[in-house]
Amino acid sequence: MEVKDRFRAIHAHFQNRDTDLAIRRMIDVILDTGHIPLFKKCITFVDWRYSEAFHPDEAYDKAAALLMEAEAQPVKAGPPYEKGVVEVQGLQKSYNRGSFSLGPVDFRLNKGEILGLVGENGNGKTTLIRLLYGELNPDAGLINYYFRNSMAGAYSLRTSIAYVPQRTETWYGSLLDNLQFTAAHCGYRPAENIWYVYMYMARLGLWPYRNFAWKRLSGGYKMRFELARTLLRKPKLLLLDEPLANLDIVSQQLILEDLKFLAASEANPLSIILSSQQLYEVEKVSTDVLFLKNGRPSFQKSVKATEEKSLVIELETSAPREALEQVFAAEPPQKIHFNGGVYVLHFSAHRSFNQVLGQLAASDLSLHYIRNISDSSRRFFVQ
Repeated sequence: MEVKDRFRAIHAHFQNRDTDLAIRRMIDVILDTGHIPLFKKCITFVDWRYSEAFHPDEAYDKAAALLMEAEAQPVKAGPPYEKGVVEVQGLQKSYNRGSFSLGPVDFRLNKGEILGLVGENGNGKTTLIRLLYGELNPDAGLINYYFRNSMAGAYSLRTSIAYVPQRTETWYGSLLDNLQFTAAHCGYRPAENIWYVYMYMARLGLWPYRNFAWKRLSGGYKMRFELARTLLRKPKLLLLDEPLANLDIVSQQLILEDLKFLAASEANPLSIILSSQQLYEVEKVSTDVLFLKNGRPSFQKSVKATEEKSLVIELETSAPREALEQVFAAEPPQKIHFNGGVYVLHFSAHRSFNQVLGQLAASDLSLHYIRNISDSSRRFFVQ
C-alpha cells in the first residue's frame, strides 16, 4: 500500500469510529519514522487512550496533529536487502524412529509476505519450521536465505530469524523490564530504548499491562509479549508455530490482523511463516498457503489456478443425508462426505455457488452454516 493510502485509511478508520484499529495503524506509521520526539507525543496520546478521560469522539481531533506530523517525516528504512527472503528447494527430513518423512518441499517467500502452513497434527509443520530455524539439519535439499551475508557465521543468520514456539518460556520481573532488556541486548541506544519499548507495547495492546508479571497475563497477552520482544529485534523472517492455539476467537483475529499490518511495514518489512489449525483465518492474511499431508506438500494457493476447477461446498444441517441428496436429485454432486459434523459436497466445474445456494433456498432444508471452500485448503481435510 502506498504511504498516502495508508494515511488515508487511518483517517477513514477514525472517522468511522473504528478507533482502536485507527490507533494501531497510526502507531505503525509513526514507528516507521523512527522519530523519537514523535514517539513521545504518540505515547502521550496512548496514555490518554487508556485513561478515564478518554472519549472516542475526541480521538480523531487529538490524533490529527500526530498524523500530520508523521506524514511529514521520512520513513527510517532499515538496511536494504533483496526482495527474496528465503527459498526452499527439495527439502527433506526423515526420522529414524517411525516411518515419517517430510518432503520434498519447495517454496519461495518474499519480503513482506506471509506463508500459511496448514495440515493435521503430525504431518510435518513443526519439523519444517525447525529446519528453517536451524534446530534440525535436512537430509536433502537447500535453504537459501537471501538476506544472509556469505561472510557472516551462523550467529549472524540466527539474529535475522525469529522463532516463537507454541509454548513460550516463563520469564521473571515485569513485562516492561523484560522488553527493555531485550532492546538493550539488540543495540538500541539508551535515549531511544524506552521509547521503542513503549511504542511496541502500545502497538500490541500491552500498555495497560506493562507492569504485570508473567503469571498475571493471559495466554493471548503472553503471545503479544513474545511478538513485542520479537519485533524489537527487527528480524527479516518470523517463524510462528501454532501462535493461535488456546486463544479465544477475538484474540486470534486481532493477532492475525496485527501480523498482516506489521509484515507490511515500510521501514522494517517482516516475512512470516505461520503454522496454524485456524484455516480460514490464516488464509485471509496469507499471501500463500502450503498444505502438508503425510509430510508431503499437497497444495499451495499459488498453484490453484493450474488445477482443474471444481466447486466444493461445506455445510451443516440437521436434516438427514437423504433430504440433502433429494435437493440435488436432478443434478447430484460428484461426491458427498460427512466430515467432522458437516457435509462436504463436490460439484462439477460448471456449477456455481449461487446456483447451489438457490437450490438450497428453494428447499425446506434447515441450514445452520454454509461456506464455499473451493479455494480453501479446508477441502483437503476430509476423513
